[in-house]
Amino acid sequence: MSSGSSSPASRVESARSLNMTVRCRRWPGLSGLAAALFVPFYQGLYLKGARFVSYSAEILFASSQYDDFVPPRVRRALLGVKG
Repeated sequence: MSSGSSSPASRVESARSLNMTVRCRRWPGLSGLAAALFVPFYQGLYLKGARFVSYSAEILFASSQYDDFVPPRVRRALLGVKG
């Protein structure tokens, strides 16, 4: 083999290295920065607040007691209602 040619394994390795360089050194742009600022707020505050409100409503008011998510026969069995 001449010194200019390389084996397929080394070409694959160099392609992987180039791929990682391109993926890891890319600037995220304005939308990426906006998402990086928004997502922690959304996950940390908004979703925890929504979970707190829904759990509190269920504990205090049994708000899901009469919703249609549960079939009527199961609801009757759970509530002990006959008929």
